[in-house]
Amino acid sequence: MRYMCKQYEMMRNAATLILERGLSRSRVAPMATATATATATRWTRGANARGDAKTRAVTTAVRAGGDDVRVRVFWDADNLRARLGDEATTLARVVRAASAFGRVDGDVAAFGNGTTLGRTSFDGVGGVDVRVCGDEEDDADVALAEALMEWARREAGGEGEGDVVFTTKRRRVKDGVSEEEEARAVKMAEMWAERAREVREALPKRTYARDETVESIIRGRSRVAVVVTSDNDLKLAMDYACCHGVAVVVLGNLSPNATGGKSAMKTKKGRSSVKRMGTLGMNKDYWDAVKSECERRQLSRLKLLQSSDGALLWDPNRLFDGDGAKPVAGDVVGVWSPMSGRSGVGRWYHSASYS
Repeated sequence: MRYMCKQYEMMRNAATLILERGLSRSRVAPMATATATATATRWTRGANARGDAKTRAVTTAVRAGGDDVRVRVFWDADNLRARLGDEATTLARVVRAASAFGRVDGDVAAFGNGTTLGRTSFDGVGGVDVRVCGDEEDDADVALAEALMEWARREAGGEGEGDVVFTTKRRRVKDGVSEEEEARAVKMAEMWAERAREVREALPKRTYARDETVESIIRGRSRVAVVVTSDNDLKLAMDYACCHGVAVVVLGNLSPNATGGKSAMKTKKGRSSVKRMGTLGMNKDYWDAVKSECERRQLSRLKLLQSSDGALLWDPNRLFDGDGAKPVAGDVVGVWSPMSGRSGVGRWYHSASYS
């Protein structure tokens, strides 16, 4: 069974070595930390995790958002599906947003089950590697998570063999795992989440200007993973990537009720607000609605964002002018960074919305 029995014992022992004696030349992939502003770092073999960060990191200067920062995009097509006929435009907007963090390497890896991908079509669309997963529940999540972890491990100089097995709670329930196995899976996820928090706490800390949003998210690292999803199930894979020196950015529908929905139409004030913001493009009333929704949700308390270094807010329903003859739904409408506080969001100028 591909769950956590033997793997958990192995990783628990590895975590003990990391936290108490430091890494020796073992099969455990290096963790990440940081020592100075504008540097990318990698956990040093033989370093003491409890020691001074300045003595346990190897630094390499990088320029935030430049070509020396490498970006990979992992798209959960089951969670954020491009509308039929708009696939090329949606893909271009995702890549445009990702390229603000650095040089996008390779094609966008899009994962989806046969049913989801059957309702869309990337035929003839370049720049995307569509990976059709099985039709079992969470097949796409598992495939995306494994690809993300493998890329992070490989980029960090780790060995090709995996040291953690990804699964989801729904999958474990369906497969009828024992209570003991479930407890081990939960502890495994908690361990990686704690390690990721320690890594982020050791990153450079400074005050960023309002126009340094990208820098405040990358914080000196040379690799960025943009994960297109709003699915909490991917937390473990994101924490794992962080521990291997990757800055993780979520791109997802994080303000789903910004336009008020049906409830807004029940009052005169709500109907007036909806009318002012319209359905096309970025305007003040719409932006105010996005900010209010993010404040209400307190984005920093969302479980998914607690495993990320930043987030791009995607509105899949609002229309935005593009290069074509008609407006196309879906684009990035804002950006969130932990540096901005519990709910603070800022404008994102790297999108068609602000063209």
